[in-house]
Amino acid sequence: MQGMLPIPTCWSHDGKDIYVYLRDAASPNASIWTLSSTGQGTRQVTPEKEGVYRYADLSPDGSLLAVVWCEGRNCDLWIMPSGGGKRIRITSYPGYDDTPSWSPDGRRIAFTSARSGNFEVWTVEIDVEQVRRELADPGP
Repeated sequence: MQGMLPIPTCWSHDGKDIYVYLRDAASPNASIWTLSSTGQGTRQVTPEKEGVYRYADLSPDGSLLAVVWCEGRNCDLWIMPSGGGKRIRITSYPGYDDTPSWSPDGRRIAFTSARSGNFEVWTVEIDVEQVRRELADPGP
């Protein structure tokens, strides 16, 4: 994909795909894609044609994807199905929440944030069943 910078974030649990955020070299736009580990295919995971996505990490069971979505200079954590679709906001802070990483038990996500004035590691608890209900709700 000419003019695009692929930045790997994590592997699928079966090792067949690599999740990347694909950044447009000429703008801040980026989206999350899967690339076949054999180089034989790509698929866009995030729904928007233009947006600013950064980083992604798969939940321990491989069904959910924690991503960073930015609006201007504000970046928050969101969760979406690993195959794509609706996303829900997990953090809301007027600054940078970045680099999500699921805990092995899937109950927390560690991330970096400048909330204290310095970039530090923070965690947020995740109610996975509530997340699944919200993702399944066809509402806006």
